[in-house]
Amino acid sequence: MDEITEYVFSHLKPTLWGLAPGGGIQRLIRDTLQKFLPPNAHELVSGKLHIVLTRLHDWRSVTVSEFASKEELIQAVLCSCFIPLYFGFSPPRFRGVRYVDGELAMWRADFVSRSTITISALAGEYDICPKDGPAAFLTFQLSDCILQISKTNIGRLVYIFQPPSRQVSCCSG
Repeated sequence: MDEITEYVFSHLKPTLWGLAPGGGIQRLIRDTLQKFLPPNAHELVSGKLHIVLTRLHDWRSVTVSEFASKEELIQAVLCSCFIPLYFGFSPPRFRGVRYVDGELAMWRADFVSRSTITISALAGEYDICPKDGPAAFLTFQLSDCILQISKTNIGRLVYIFQPPSRQVSCCSG
């Protein structure tokens, strides 16, 4: 993980006010996955990893878990990370169809079960997320998960939108 983190941060470039990394971040994600995933990554995760995507033309949630190649796996990951406007205007394609971040249609999803593991970079009621104290002054429900609106989560959001050259530390205090 340290090698991957070092690789990513050494290739990040300052962006337009730190607000819209555009296609550069998508290229960086692709390059990182190409470099660090093993050639048979698609075989290792098929049937085990479920990636949630939002189909652009009808905003339906789609879950994919079978991948024919490493490149197809990378395409699915790129689609699952794509936030419209923030990463650009033209969403990537998976199997010829344009998709965006899966959480954008999660509220319409019916695939969440007791065995689904939810992950978030922000504190809330997710299976894997930062654990903050009970100081949340507001909560927001998105699908079956509750996001905490707290000083620390706001700090995390500010950190996300800062240019890499200004990011020193996150969420202290």
